[in-house]
Amino acid sequence: MSVKKFKFVSPGVFLNEIDNSQLPKAPNAVGPTIIGRLEKGPGMIPLTIESMAQFIDVFGNPIPGGQGGDVWRDGNYTAPTYAAYAAQAFLRNSGPVNVVRLLGTQDPQATSGGEAGWTLDGTSNDGANPETSTKSSAYGLYLFSTGGVDSRSRWSGNTPAARTQTNITGTLAAVWYFQQGAIVLSGTLGSLTSTALHEPQISASIEGATDSRLVTASFALVKSSDASKMEFIANLYDKVTNTTFDKVTFNFDRDSDKYIRKVFNTNPTLTNTDITQTAGQKKYWLGETYDRFVRDNHGLATVDAVTEGLHRGALSGDGSLCAMVVPLLKEAVPFHDHREPSRDSVTGWVFSQDTNTDPGSFTVANMQKLFKFIGISDGGSHSRDLKISITDLKSGTDISPYGTFTVLVRQVTDNDSRPVVLERFTGCNLNPNAKNYIAAKIGDQYRDWDDADSRYRLYGNHPNQSKFFRVKMDQDVDAGSTDTQLLPFGFEGPIRYKTGTIATTHLVTDSAISKITAPELLTGSSDVVFDLHDGSGLSFKSLGGVRQMGVIGMPVNATASLVYPTLPLRLTASAEGLSNTKDSFFGVSTYRTPTDTRFDPSYVDVVRRLGNTYVADTDSNAVSEKSEVSFRFTLDDLIMVHKTGSVKRHLGLSQGHITSGLAGTAVYAPGARRADKSYTAGHSGITELVKSGFGKFTIPVFGGFDGFDVTEKEAFRNTKMSGDETTSYEIASLKRAIDAVSDPEEIEMNVLTLPGITNTRVTNQAIRVCEQRADALAIIDIENGGYVPSTENKLDFKTNVQNSKVTAAVTSLESRGLNTSYACAFYPWVKIIDQISDSQLWAPPSVAALGTFGSTERESELWFAPAGFTRGGLSDGAAGIPVVAVSQRVSSKERDTLYEANINPIAQFPAEGIVVFGQKTLQVTPSALDRINVRRLMIHVKKEISRIAARLLFDQNVQATWDRFRGQVEPFLDSVKSRFGLSDFKVILDDTTTTPDLIDRNIMYAKIFLKPARAIEFIAIDFVITNTGASFED
Repeated sequence: MSVKKFKFVSPGVFLNEIDNSQLPKAPNAVGPTIIGRLEKGPGMIPLTIESMAQFIDVFGNPIPGGQGGDVWRDGNYTAPTYAAYAAQAFLRNSGPVNVVRLLGTQDPQATSGGEAGWTLDGTSNDGANPETSTKSSAYGLYLFSTGGVDSRSRWSGNTPAARTQTNITGTLAAVWYFQQGAIVLSGTLGSLTSTALHEPQISASIEGATDSRLVTASFALVKSSDASKMEFIANLYDKVTNTTFDKVTFNFDRDSDKYIRKVFNTNPTLTNTDITQTAGQKKYWLGETYDRFVRDNHGLATVDAVTEGLHRGALSGDGSLCAMVVPLLKEAVPFHDHREPSRDSVTGWVFSQDTNTDPGSFTVANMQKLFKFIGISDGGSHSRDLKISITDLKSGTDISPYGTFTVLVRQVTDNDSRPVVLERFTGCNLNPNAKNYIAAKIGDQYRDWDDADSRYRLYGNHPNQSKFFRVKMDQDVDAGSTDTQLLPFGFEGPIRYKTGTIATTHLVTDSAISKITAPELLTGSSDVVFDLHDGSGLSFKSLGGVRQMGVIGMPVNATASLVYPTLPLRLTASAEGLSNTKDSFFGVSTYRTPTDTRFDPSYVDVVRRLGNTYVADTDSNAVSEKSEVSFRFTLDDLIMVHKTGSVKRHLGLSQGHITSGLAGTAVYAPGARRADKSYTAGHSGITELVKSGFGKFTIPVFGGFDGFDVTEKEAFRNTKMSGDETTSYEIASLKRAIDAVSDPEEIEMNVLTLPGITNTRVTNQAIRVCEQRADALAIIDIENGGYVPSTENKLDFKTNVQNSKVTAAVTSLESRGLNTSYACAFYPWVKIIDQISDSQLWAPPSVAALGTFGSTERESELWFAPAGFTRGGLSDGAAGIPVVAVSQRVSSKERDTLYEANINPIAQFPAEGIVVFGQKTLQVTPSALDRINVRRLMIHVKKEISRIAARLLFDQNVQATWDRFRGQVEPFLDSVKSRFGLSDFKVILDDTTTTPDLIDRNIMYAKIFLKPARAIEFIAIDFVITNTGASFED
């Protein structure tokens, strides 16, 4: 008790409690580092995980593989995520683990073929003859409404030859990717003409048909056979044999057996001839289909009248459709070129309200940008899984001039009546000096890889508080130079291909074209030109000569717009059946229709990243000259509906469009503020709108990319890795992940493993890092390690097993000339049970080995051998996950062969089951360190004594300090000895080790002698048979 803390005035007893029994904080536990492909989560940066529940929350469930279906849209679940099972195996018995989720990156000097991402095999078509070309290409399906398209379509000109039709709109509905082949439509020739216009006369002969309006071709408008379902017939051609290999009837009705995603191949991996058996190979896959976009734009979706009126105006015409298929190119760069590293998902810029008192001057594109959200190394998973909402807008006051708002991170599949909020950040503001500044509340830091130093560098001012996103602030906002009354009021939508036009300059007639014989492209003669001009980022016009391409079925001097997909917006607060309209979030809608609140699966295709030539700023998904912002939403365009008549006045719609159910709600009407019709235009500022309860909106996340090759089941296929990091994105990505954990001051670990990776260049790098750190043991999987998974080649199970026999594994390893105690290897693969999905799969031996490391730490100590029936019994649960079989049942002789080569066998015995039956490191030189238990003991001892020594740095180099060091080291070593890690030890730290010369050089030098306890691996017992009269005492 310090009497100075008490003020003694009158007599009394003063008590104080002093707790000297508090224990110092224990150092964080050290666990393994696991590198591998995972379902989701932060990529290429190590993250410490304490439990399997946390792992699933961050990285998703383990994937057993073997799942086909709609791989393009639903994600690639065809290959197992071995790293997830390794984490599960260790966390079941111990913890923590460091996890690095792999993404596709590439070397700065990457050569052609060494880039991350994907493209189609071969070079792309130039558009000259897509059906007969042997080159690969993407093909787009464009839909056009016939019979007038909409009520605003009109013709200009007095004669048919002079007339030009405007407001004809074609929408991109679907994209096919052909490795080899082409797609054309077959059916009755359609027309975008009015009856008063001279229609083109086309002669065609298809399979003996006599109808002069039958056609099978690209660049031809083919009429839908069933407009109610948007149904068409497609012919798929083999470019080599020039024959039809499939004829498919398809439509856009999800409930139909002919739904487009049911009748076409949607699994890109089936086009990979290296891993797909011949019978299952495909020449193409169906990629994006924009279901809701095309249904909304062609009047086939169920919408309410106000939505329809705002969106298009009343439909007119016969309601039928026609379509054309064209190859999608952009000059020399194809549409299907997605060769680039992984990219983070982003939102568009969030911008402010209009503070100008003159609504007529309002231009939404000129509003002050505030901030945007960027995924934290998510590699595209946030685009599929998340959306962001802004709510609780509150204007500033005289005392607190900055307004406030709340940011919600939501599950993309939820709906406004039942929002699933994953993160909530309340009371955010735009004051850079406040603790609730949005960048401080959510965080703005990010890591950028420094290729020169092979390390990450951290940028940003505020640590990340969100697990999912960081904030990028506008520079003016961050500098505090913007108006204090600004609030987030709108956002920019995803970028899309730039809207363009097509035009015909001459009438296409019999004399202008050759007779159509499938599968030839319609072509023009030298004296007639009917170009297809596209002002968008996509181009499919001819590239030279007199042969020009036209759109058959378009009239002379006709012009049509080509519109590319965008996301739908909520247009009324009363839509989607909300019981309380004030629960509605304006902005993006993720629903199938305004009346069907189920998640729209085509949403993921709209938010998918565009090809690498269509994005200017690769990190922020900025528009280029070939792309555009799809829309800009703002609350400034909301109209408050107090009675149905007000809707009529504001929108100019007929009473037939209005329902009494809209009274007391809000409607989004683009352009309403500029027309002086919106709520903020008719009231003083935004205060009343904020109070109304309708001032909230949802923002889409888009543009992320994992950097993987979509045609691979396993993005890190060993049989594809060749050369070095400049020729293989897989090697470059793996080496970066290893380099990211190479600095012991950045991350602590005692084991490093890359389950399923057998490439020698990569595993050698893992070993080098462990040797350089000198505090971790690499568990590597070796080539010919007892099994080759089906993701590596197209051979059958038996062949893959026979090609990976013991002799092949030994020969492969010995050829590498490894001699290190910082690595170990096991043989063969094991079959495990995924208890989450109730499925079985083959897993590399590193998964089971890591599990035994964890169970050994829990049941005994880490310096006990993780092998044998006690600690290596896989059938008894030592792996942390159920192990039920081995890919190769090794004999006693084969076990000897493996052990002589320092490969630890996993054996199967009739009674005892499956067991790890060895614990050697890859050190060839005989010593105590050629055993795993001794190497792990030394890693542990060195790490702990290093921590003790670190606490003495900058203390005086005197005897008292030396005594403190010994006073901490010797009890620690005594503890290890008492737990059978050491048989003896000795610590020397005196003037014989720390000499005066070393003291003058500021060095303290100690020697620690250790006698590691050895494991019993061989037991020799003599059984002596004696005569009856023999004495045992002799």
